[in-house]
Amino acid sequence: MQDQNLDPNSPLPRYYQIYSAFLTMIQNGDLAVGDALPPERQIAEQFGVARPTVVKALDLLEHEGLIEKQQGRGNIVLERSSKLDNRTIAFVSSSNFTHELVMGISQTAFEHRFQLQMLGLDHDFKSLRDYLETCISNGVQGFIVYSRSGKKDLPIYHDLVARGIPLVLVDRYFPELECDWVVYNNEEASYMLTQNLIARGHQTIAVIPGFELETTAVTNRLKGYKRALEEAGIPYDEELLWLELYDNSVSPLNSVAKPNNLDLLRTRLECLKPTAILTINDMIADDVEHDLLYLQSSRMRSALKGIIEAEESQVSIELASFGTQLKSNYSYLKVFAVHPAFELGRQAASLLIRRLNHEYDKQNEKATQHLIIPMMIVDYAGSQQSLQRKEG
Repeated sequence: MQDQNLDPNSPLPRYYQIYSAFLTMIQNGDLAVGDALPPERQIAEQFGVARPTVVKALDLLEHEGLIEKQQGRGNIVLERSSKLDNRTIAFVSSSNFTHELVMGISQTAFEHRFQLQMLGLDHDFKSLRDYLETCISNGVQGFIVYSRSGKKDLPIYHDLVARGIPLVLVDRYFPELECDWVVYNNEEASYMLTQNLIARGHQTIAVIPGFELETTAVTNRLKGYKRALEEAGIPYDEELLWLELYDNSVSPLNSVAKPNNLDLLRTRLECLKPTAILTINDMIADDVEHDLLYLQSSRMRSALKGIIEAEESQVSIELASFGTQLKSNYSYLKVFAVHPAFELGRQAASLLIRRLNHEYDKQNEKATQHLIIPMMIVDYAGSQQSLQRKEG
């Protein structure tokens, strides 16, 4: 084996590049069944890395059934099982997932040589059970699920768990379902956003949850909002929970005339006079920002015509929200919680693959794993706060 050079510009970790190099040699026949890999120290010297990096690469080869550590012989190439070439997981999702989430799942699946199937669920999709059964009969070994709002799919997922089929819920979970899940620190991040607004002097803070109200992602954010108010001695006012604004969950094919969000927002601002608004996601923040700018422009035109006083033309609202990417060129957004969606997807896929590879201690094999991925809080004065990851 000649000296090997790692690509310093590759986004892939060094251990994975070493793993990939040996995988290529095994696939090309340069390392045949029964051959021994060079000693770990020699591999480390050839690739210019520390031995722990080599050990991690060899562990990955072993987990995939490509090599076996044999006493007195070292790491020996095994005959490759056809099943290992066709390992498949599936990602089942509602229509609201992000590109970064899919990238985290797909890259992790690729790194571990799993194929990935995907199914997008809209609100009216009625064949979920049949689809999952077809996946299982075609060799899908486990599922990552970004569930739809509501609990109509819960019996289907209960059935998967009862049959011992690995299932990882991502972004939201069902409290009634005992299975693995990976989510953001929704309550704590919402608490910190609301705290930030309170620290800016706001006492009347409205919240717009929009659609998917019945998911834990939304309800936990509402819990954080309420907790921050109560700890600050600010009464929780249900009139400031604006459920009907910017709700895009109803299909236009079977809905009644949709309320005008701009008119509703104008009425709420005039009647309840909030000075800040927390939106549960960045899609709502985009819409609110657009409508606030329109109201500002409308008021300025009225002031120029003498219809209202100049001091009445300003829309003095500050926004806080959540999203995958930082926002720029916003007039009203002042504090933002950044979703690490790629990391969420990576952790979900890694958890499922570890479950499939039986990598947990035997005593904990059936214990469910719950991972909470922290968001970073960014205020547009320039300060940043990052929460520590919690596992529980």
